[in-house]
Amino acid sequence: MLKCRGVLSVKGPDAHSFLQNLLTNDMNSISPERAIYAALLTPQGKFLHEFVIFQSGEQEFLLDCESERLLDLGKRLVSYRLRSSVEISDMRDEMAVYVNPEIKQISELDEVPFKPYSADEKILLHDSPENERKNDQIGLAKKVKNGFACIDPRHKNLGLRAIVSLSELEDIKDLNNSEVNATNINYELIRIKACIPDGSRDIDVEKSTAAEIGLEYLKGVDFSKGCYIGQEVTNRMKNRGTSRRKLLPVEVLGKLPSPGTPISCGNREVGVIKTGLDNHAIALVRPDRILTAPEDTILAQNIPLKIDLNYRDRLEEK
Repeated sequence: MLKCRGVLSVKGPDAHSFLQNLLTNDMNSISPERAIYAALLTPQGKFLHEFVIFQSGEQEFLLDCESERLLDLGKRLVSYRLRSSVEISDMRDEMAVYVNPEIKQISELDEVPFKPYSADEKILLHDSPENERKNDQIGLAKKVKNGFACIDPRHKNLGLRAIVSLSELEDIKDLNNSEVNATNINYELIRIKACIPDGSRDIDVEKSTAAEIGLEYLKGVDFSKGCYIGQEVTNRMKNRGTSRRKLLPVEVLGKLPSPGTPISCGNREVGVIKTGLDNHAIALVRPDRILTAPEDTILAQNIPLKIDLNYRDRLEEK
């Protein structure tokens, strides 16, 4: 269970159109069989919140979001509600976010065929022709016992993501504290290696843009949908390629610096360390300042770093 994540319900006859007019991704692509990733931006195209969205009913959507900032998200959504017939509810006392990158078999959730998988193996959550499409398994979702599960819509290596009732999680005997901690640590390392930001831990609120975050590569923005908050700036930055900063994966050749540690190259500051684990971290970097710099000159607290400048290019090729 990820204690840093919470659940917000958006429910009502206008819930779909309400979210469609606000969020970066296309709500027309969501269904009970497919979860999506999306963000809420300011009118200036700056980051406010990110979340995985499940459709839990014909008129209800569950947002898997940052727990500590859930109330802020709720207040912002309420401010946009106006005359829309929508009810916004904090579900943290009823539901929790559960992850398992290894997709282990859990008998209490036996409606979903959880199983270990390799990066090259297809994962099927339901039997439909859509599953036959090669390399298109992420985001596939299904209702499970007392909750909803999907293959994380951002990256296949993140594996299972689910919103499950708290009572259900308490009944799962296999999930003792040591196993939960081991699963969360494994997930965290996979997330960091894949450069998947975790809300405000990695993203500067009201400062970072969708381009800096890499929202496109996380499949969290649809450039062909209608208007949403921050759309004009987001589209312009994509078309002009004007973003100077990028979130990129970093290998630390020594002791892991704490989040917020500046990255320098020579006498210039070129970035900052975000979250990290073991010898891996996510960093917000100015690639233009280190393109030709020798690796041993890129440092954080005098610790050498290897920054994968071509990471996003490889994702785009896929």
